[in-house]
Amino acid sequence: SASREARDIESRESSYRFFHSGGESEADGGFHWFAVQLNETVLIRSVTVKVREVGSSTDFLRAKGIEIFTSNRVQAIFSGDHCRSKGMSRQYEDSEAYWTKCGQTDKKGSITAGESLKVDCEAEASPAPAAEEKQPCGR
Repeated sequence: SASREARDIESRESSYRFFHSGGESEADGGFHWFAVQLNETVLIRSVTVKVREVGSSTDFLRAKGIEIFTSNRVQAIFSGDHCRSKGMSRQYEDSEAYWTKCGQTDKKGSITAGESLKVDCEAEASPAPAAEEKQPCGR
């Protein structure tokens, strides 16, 4: 099939781009977002969130309740000026119909430094169709 497991592309940076909301001063209303933009179709079976190795217990608590979403139309959303937008939550709200919630990290329990939180999340993720493509992030 055209789908491949995400682990097959983990180390191939040409297969994806990673971008995020930036540091604390640039966060979107106090919220942070992270995105992986794929250049090929993959089958996602799980997502692992790794907690920082160092920091305060408050930093570790940020790993609780992280929502994982997928979209096959993401290039139309994450493009141009939106790549570094301080208002990405607004971008998400305006395009919510294009996203599917795939899972979420546990909201309960304690979190330790360097812990890996696995979210079972099965979805096929594809790049946006060419007709929708705009200038992608990272170019």
